[in-house]
Parts: sequence; structure tokens; C-alpha cells
Amino acid sequence: MSSSITTSGVSRDSGVDVNLRGDAPGGEPTENRDESWVTTNLTGSPETGSAVRPEPKAGAGVAPWHGAESDLVRPRNRDVASKAHMRPPSFVLQRPMVEFIARDGLLAIRKIEDGDAQHLSSWLSDPQVLQFYGGRDQPRDLKRVREEFYKDDGINRCIVEWEGVPVGYIQFYQNRPEENAEYGFASTESIWAMDQFIGATAYWNRGIGSQLVRDMAEYLLSHGASHVVTDPEAWNTRAIRAYEKAGFVKVRFLPKHECHEGVMHDSWLMEYKPARDSAERSSIN
Repeated sequence: MSSSITTSGVSRDSGVDVNLRGDAPGGEPTENRDESWVTTNLTGSPETGSAVRPEPKAGAGVAPWHGAESDLVRPRNRDVASKAHMRPPSFVLQRPMVEFIARDGLLAIRKIEDGDAQHLSSWLSDPQVLQFYGGRDQPRDLKRVREEFYKDDGINRCIVEWEGVPVGYIQFYQNRPEENAEYGFASTESIWAMDQFIGATAYWNRGIGSQLVRDMAEYLLSHGASHVVTDPEAWNTRAIRAYEKAGFVKVRFLPKHECHEGVMHDSWLMEYKPARDSAERSSIN
């Protein structure tokens, strides 16, 4: 999984304040609610209703938005668009041409759309962004963006908005059993990982990245993930600080783990362990 830069963010004026669980304070939301959709948690089992989706294949990701299939399989060779994490809300806000997955204050995350290709190509042609995500030797034109970001391979791909403005990208996926073993987890555990970047450099250094990864980690854990991890390259102290601020801690050093700009770099496996987990462990001990 590639390292990520430390800024990020999103949101749009909806008239309904919806938190990450999809709940609207003060009663029912004014948005259209699709009662026919059965929310699926990260283990592939329905949370409500009697409908049951097909069992996901081993290592498959579960797409959290309406109409997405749950049995897509991640590609064996991951590229820059092959990483990230999130959890399905109790319902999905239905908007014309827009499917929001999560909202938290000014931050919003939605499913990637056809029109986002231009944003991605612009961001991933900027050397400032590529220095942290993808590599300056790997700029993405529109053709390559469409090849890498618009495919059904089990990766959940989303656009990040801040105050309604597209500013970045996040993707999330379930680790395969062999990756669990590499990271020191049981092969049967539900381990989810995320990758993200803020492509609009005017939004860097606002703390948006930390809010984004914290919200995503909480989103995953509340919908069945047993662990949420990421693996920034060790040289990327910018990303590591953002993760630590959000509640991630270093749990394993991964030598020569990631290729960036033609060089194999060491990485840190980081796991989301919020302060409340430490307090719970202390009270038990």
C-alpha cells in the first residue's frame, strides 16, 4: 500500500447533517431513503432485513454503496489505485448522480464518478502530490486514470470533499489472507487497509488528513473490521504524523516493502488504536 500525504477533506451543503453512521439528528432525514437496500457489514452478512447477498470470495472487499457487488476480488498486483478503507452507513443518501458514503462536519466522502477523472488526472500530474503518492515518475493522464481508477476489482474508490469542493481521494479494501500473515494477523481476521491523498494542495496543512483517516477507521471498525491498518513509507514523516494524530500507532517495521520512484523503501505498519482502546485495556488489567 502506498504512503499518503497528510492533508485531506470533504463536504457538500445537503440540508441534512448526517454523521458517519448515516443518522440524521432531530428525526428522519429529508433525503430520499431507499428501504430496499440491505446494509452489508464487512464480513459480508446483512445487518438488517432478510435479503442475503452472495458470500464474498476469499480476500474480497465489500463495497459499501448502493448497488455495488460484494464478491469483487482484489487484483494480485496492487498499484497506486489499489488501496484504502471505509464502512457502510445505516443508509445511503440518494442524490442525483452522487452517492455519499460518509459525512462528518465539513468532510464528506462519496463514491467516485465519471466526472472525477479530470480531478484525479490533475492531482496526479502535480509533482508536489506525486512526491508523496504514486511517485513523480508515474504521472497519470486521463487515459491512465480511467484504466486504473475505473474498474471492478474489489477496491472501494472514493472522492474526498471539503465544503463541497473535491480535494482528494481515498480507497479501502480487505487484506488477503497472505497479507494478514505478513502483518502478523490470523488469516481469518477481517483486516482492512486504506490509502488516500489530498490532491488540492491549497488544502494541505489544515488537519484534514488526520480527520479523514480517523473517520475512515471508525467507519470500518463499526461495520465489522477487526483491525484497520495502513503502511506509509518510513521516510514519509508527514504522513506518519497525520496517522499518529488520528490514533494510529506503529506496530511493525516492514523492510524494503514499497517501491517509490524506482527505489524499494522501508515502511511502517500502523494500526488504528484510539485512546479509548488503551483505557479499556488498562481497566481490564
